Amino acid sequence: MIFYHRRAEEDEKPAELRLYFDRGRPVRVIADRSSRDALTADDTAVARQSIAKSGEIRVLFDRSLKAPVD
Repeated sequence: MIFYHRRAEEDEKPAELRLYFDRGRPVRVIADRSSRDALTADDTAVARQSIAKSGEIRVLFDRSLKAPVD
């Protein structure tokens, strides 16, 4: 994964979060148009969750390529 984007529900903060990855490591955060390279504990947790979810999606994608075509 190289990019993760989330728009929050109504009163959540940050309203918009973007994480950029390099070789599986989060390297930059943009939260509500404020950019930083140092991740907070919350940023790290979101990065871990997004990496785990991307792994699940990748498995499903790979399986779909191997599925027999009728």
